[in-house]
Amino acid sequence: TLNLAGTSTSNDLYTVTGTGSTLTVTDTLNLGLAGNGTLTQSAGTTVNIHNSTSSAFLEIGVNSSGNGTYNLNGGSLTVDLLRVGQTGTAVFNQTGGSLTVNDNAIISNGANSAPATFNYSGGTDTFTGGFSVGIKGFFNLKTGGVLPFNVTVNSNGTFIFAGGSFGTGSAIFNAGGTFNRASGSFNAGTVTVNGGTLNGSGN
Repeated sequence: TLNLAGTSTSNDLYTVTGTGSTLTVTDTLNLGLAGNGTLTQSAGTTVNIHNSTSSAFLEIGVNSSGNGTYNLNGGSLTVDLLRVGQTGTAVFNQTGGSLTVNDNAIISNGANSAPATFNYSGGTDTFTGGFSVGIKGFFNLKTGGVLPFNVTVNSNGTFIFAGGSFGTGSAIFNAGGTFNRASGSFNAGTVTVNGGTLNGSGN
């Protein structure tokens, strides 16, 4: 296990940069375990959080005092399971690169979580086990982003459509989920409403 910002007094910045640079974790990477931690990944780099016999996690904002931010600006990030927001505050910013999650990704992992946000404005993503937004979770589709994957919004989760387009992606809203649209294009994407609230305007 690799713990980044492991104490409540931590205020740490980490970078994975330089073409060919690689970070490999075979258990769990806790970002913002108990303090403030930011990890920024740049073009040409590889981060691999994987275990062939048991799943390896990327967990952001782990304890209640934890505050973690992952900036995926480029390169390749592969994880078995992604948890943005355990009980701490968590942000995942993606402006480029590729993100592959071999199992599932959860934005806000429970009722005790602080706010957890996934900001997407570019990149290529694959979520084999799905991508879901839970209590106090926010998915923000921003200008420049073309949604290539499906998003499930559960009770007290929020999808913010602030620009970009759905591309081939789709959104499924279950009871208690919220969809806020300020701008952006649906293109070939679809929205399925099983419950919840839709707010916004436009085509």
